[in-house]
Amino acid sequence: TNLFGMADMTIGRQALSYGSGALMSGRDWSANRTTWDGMTFDLGLSDIADITLGYASMNVGHVDSAATDDNGNMYVNIAGEFSGWSVNVLYMTQTATDDAATGIDISGDLMGATISASMNTDFGGNEMTSYGLAYAVNDDMSVSVGMTSYGDDDGFSMAGTDMSGGDWSNGQLGYLGANAEDLSYGLSYNMGGISLSATMHNITDAQDDTVERSVTQIGIGYALGDNANLGISYATDDDAKYTWITLNVTP
Repeated sequence: TNLFGMADMTIGRQALSYGSGALMSGRDWSANRTTWDGMTFDLGLSDIADITLGYASMNVGHVDSAATDDNGNMYVNIAGEFSGWSVNVLYMTQTATDDAATGIDISGDLMGATISASMNTDFGGNEMTSYGLAYAVNDDMSVSVGMTSYGDDDGFSMAGTDMSGGDWSNGQLGYLGANAEDLSYGLSYNMGGISLSATMHNITDAQDDTVERSVTQIGIGYALGDNANLGISYATDDDAKYTWITLNVTP
């Protein structure tokens, strides 16, 4: 409902995702989706930024959220575009512990390339920082490189997100441990109704030279029409192999 033109209020069970999704996201690829029971207020206070306030508790049936089912979270998300740069800031607090988590995401175009940065701190004060650079070689091909690094404490982790629950449980590489560094290279190519992509990850430990892990992701997409597409994703993680088939339909 709309509150006298001041805010749009939503009460009930909601799938919430903000910014990069490192702090709050819906686990769309998981058999156990993440939803939140609570209230969300989209404030119409600024023509420059979208401001959202909310209070909610997690409602999801997987083990890494068991300790947070009854723990409320207050959050504020600010998203906007400033001088051609997209900025998203998410701040969350746990009402039971007064711990806070923060995520800042920035992206924009510079000299024909897209630059992005994501700086996140979880409820335990652990850090995860990502930087990325993507460049369109032509209308059909683009290349990218990225670096994600983790702090030297306990390792960054947030329950119920796209990256939680262990590696590949949500169709992507999960959170890594303390001191981990992930250097990735990607290539994508669009051939009309068919799209191809490949990303290679080299994961190391900043304090242990003997740790090295190689991950390769390959994706093929096919447009079935204006509102549907079929995708096949394949990943090799050292000796382990994973395959997903997805069908997306937009009404």
